Amino acid sequence: MIWNPHPVKFYINESAISDKANITRKIVRVYDPNLIMIQQRYKKGSKGRQKYFYALAKKAHISEDTTVIVMTSVNINDQDSSNEKHKNTIIENANLFKTSIESEEDIKQGKLQKVFVNIAVYLIEKIKKDIHITYIESINEENST
Repeated sequence: MIWNPHPVKFYINESAISDKANITRKIVRVYDPNLIMIQQRYKKGSKGRQKYFYALAKKAHISEDTTVIVMTSVNINDQDSSNEKHKNTIIENANLFKTSIESEEDIKQGKLQKVFVNIAVYLIEKIKKDIHITYIESINEENST
């Protein structure tokens, strides 16, 4: 369930990318079982413009009862009409990773707003019989295309 390639809806209060938004997520590349590239699309409300991002996602088991999933946008050529460059100011090494993705036509035509994930982290802990999920994010939506 933690690393399921099928779309999963997360409802997390006050989250820029998850706050009661219509979310679709897909795996676009698998580098190894714990390192993947995802595309996530989301739209808040019925009037908002659909947004999207690509991000590297890494899953790591910190202990028997603790797992983290970390995501960050990297330097991706997705043929969007803006060709805007993004500089990650939090995880500077992410700027060194460069790749190309064959995106869908709506992205190429600039119909979606591109946003960038500086960092997003899910901390998943089993505490006694409960599962606790902590979510932290830094998303650049303002200076995106």
